[in-house]
Amino acid sequence: MAFHRAIRSVEKEVFTAGSSPRERFMRLWLPVLAWAALIMGLTSIPGTALPKAPFSHFDLLVHAGLYAVLGFFLQRLAVLARPDNPTCTFWPVIYVVGQLYGILDEVHQLWIPFRSFAWTDAAADGGGVLLGIAVFCAWRKWAG
Repeated sequence: MAFHRAIRSVEKEVFTAGSSPRERFMRLWLPVLAWAALIMGLTSIPGTALPKAPFSHFDLLVHAGLYAVLGFFLQRLAVLARPDNPTCTFWPVIYVVGQLYGILDEVHQLWIPFRSFAWTDAAADGGGVLLGIAVFCAWRKWAG
């Protein structure tokens, strides 16, 4: 229980009290923007430069994993940006934002050599976003 109180205390101090708008922006938005940029960078690699997949549909696991982290960071942003109401009630909006980013990333791949748009990849992106949201919300509930 002391661990949970310590986490909440750090969150309150770091994300609300005494933080300048620039510091809050960096703490809240930097993980989201950096991870989204990483995803864009990875999906900008031409298909011929990618390593061979160890098994069929391995790319779907990669998509889900990358977007799970994005979903986690997006949900974290939504919760910590509203210290007056730190709940996971806005998860549907977060899901739509993450899923749209996944679809736009699939469209972006149309211009990358030997890459393509695939609805299965977009579905894996959405599943990953949901997983990340669920993990964050479960962790918040567990941390009490």
